[in-house]
Amino acid sequence: MKRFALTLVVIMMALVLRGQGDCFHFVGIPIEGDISTFNQEMLKHDFTRSNPDQNEGTYIYKGTFEGEQSYVFVQYDTQTTFVYRVVALITRPSKELILEKYRTICQQVEAKYAHSEGLKVLEVKKEKFDSVMHGRAKNPYEWKCVAYQNGYETTTLMIPDHSGNILGDITIFVNESPSSDSQSTDYNLYIQHTVWKSQE
Repeated sequence: MKRFALTLVVIMMALVLRGQGDCFHFVGIPIEGDISTFNQEMLKHDFTRSNPDQNEGTYIYKGTFEGEQSYVFVQYDTQTTFVYRVVALITRPSKELILEKYRTICQQVEAKYAHSEGLKVLEVKKEKFDSVMHGRAKNPYEWKCVAYQNGYETTTLMIPDHSGNILGDITIFVNESPSSDSQSTDYNLYIQHTVWKSQE
């Protein structure tokens, strides 16, 4: 009987861990379900709402993200109330400092996902696709893309589940904006999490 109970516990733990791997997260909060549930989790993580009566379709929070005081924008479908995007904003006073943070975040995200089981499946799909197309078309299984916009590098990383299906992507980019006093420039880093899976 003890052996059966132990086996059952091991199976349940494996299912829990697999379930965690098949969900896209922001600071440990699954990006799924309705905005009300997501809001409760954000408040538990010490984020505070900064726009309780404004911006239908977006909740704005203040809190700590990656050790920085940040704004977080949570976007949801106004009809289904399902969350589909979470964007963290970090602002620093100089180009050098924001680019340093950009590189750090890119490295952290890549280190977190680069050796996952799902990514290995994507790499197998990529090799099969390459062998068929012989470089005649862009590879749809490329998990990391780097582009340039407004003079800054933008990195997009696909986030796969264990089966190699894309749960969503994280896009990391920088832009500039006038500071609140209009006398200087703010350098902004956006870390954008977008869910791809069906919300039905």
